[in-house]
Amino acid sequence: MHPHGGFEAVTYMLEGGFHHTDNFGNDSVVMAGGAQRFTAGKPLIHSELPGTKGLNRGLQLWIRLPNRLQYLEPTYQQVDPKDIPERAVKGNRVRTVVGDGSPVRLENEVTYLDVTLRPNQKFVQEVRSDLDAFVYLIEGEAKISDALLNKSEAGMLTKGETVEISNEEQARLIIVGGKPHGEPIVLRGSFVY
Repeated sequence: MHPHGGFEAVTYMLEGGFHHTDNFGNDSVVMAGGAQRFTAGKPLIHSELPGTKGLNRGLQLWIRLPNRLQYLEPTYQQVDPKDIPERAVKGNRVRTVVGDGSPVRLENEVTYLDVTLRPNQKFVQEVRSDLDAFVYLIEGEAKISDALLNKSEAGMLTKGETVEISNEEQARLIIVGGKPHGEPIVLRGSFVY
C-alpha cells in the first residue's frame, strides 16, 4: 500500500491484468483492453499488483489536477474491455480509452486513443489547437508526418495541425492530448502539486 495525491491516473492494460485495492474499499482487477482510473486530490492509499500469472503489461498516464481541485475527494472507476468504444477507420482499429463516447471520466480534459494500423495503411488525426498532444509507439514502427518512430518511442504533436501516420508493417500506438491548465507541476514522489 502507498499514498497518492494531487493527480488522476489512468491505467490501460495491454496484456494480462492489474489488481487495484484502496482504503475506500475498492478491490478489482482490470484485464487487457480495459482501464481503471483513480482521482486523488486528497490522498488515496492503494496497492497495484499484477492481476494474472504471466505477463502483465499496461500504460499508466498521470495527469496533474489544477489547484482548484487539489482537495477533491478521491474516486475510483474501472471500465471493462467490452465497454471501451472501438471503431474501424479505413481498416484500422481505433479504441477511445478517454474522450468522446468513452465511459472513463476525468476531471481534466483529455483525449486518449489506442490505434492499431494494418500494414501499409494511413491514419489521419487532427490535433486540436487547445491541446498539448503526443504519440507513443507500442508496437512496430510508424512515420508521423516526417519523423520515423520505433517501438517505445514518443513524439510531440503540433497543436492545430492534421497529422498523418503511416506504416509498412502492423503498428500500434497511442495518441494522447490534454488541455493545459498553465500551472506549474511539482513532483514529490507519489504526490503531484
